[in-house]
Amino acid sequence: MLDLSEYLKIARKIIKKHGFCRMLDDEDAISYVATYIMKADARYNGKFGTIEGFRFMWGKYAIKNWINRFIKNKKYVNMPEGASENVKSSECVMTNITTNEILEYIDKMPPEKRDIIKMYFFDRMTLREIGDKVGVTGERVRQRIDATLSHIKEKFA
Repeated sequence: MLDLSEYLKIARKIIKKHGFCRMLDDEDAISYVATYIMKADARYNGKFGTIEGFRFMWGKYAIKNWINRFIKNKKYVNMPEGASENVKSSECVMTNITTNEILEYIDKMPPEKRDIIKMYFFDRMTLREIGDKVGVTGERVRQRIDATLSHIKEKFA
């Protein structure tokens, strides 16, 4: 097990790569991701590749959950005034956008992408449940979700 500062450092690294800029300035968000990384360490049994990969997977999952909280609560997901100076705007995934803009963009997506995103984030269905409903594997659903989130991030970058 690592000490708390190391978990927080890993959480910041994962957030910087896959999260929103605002998350880097939100200690609750960083702690939330770090907690998931600690859970990953506790559950790691060597069957799922390296511990680093397992932490990364859990950290990415925590970010998705955190982002979902913003969408559900209709909060802004933009970089606040006086945000960290050590984060360059080119490193930020999303800036100066509102949840409503993201939701409008999701509504305009092709139905197969839109429906999977809505089932996963809003209806809280599992990957397997979504896969059964649309006729693909849970792994394929995960790939589609990741690809769609990447597309959304690129659109609003």
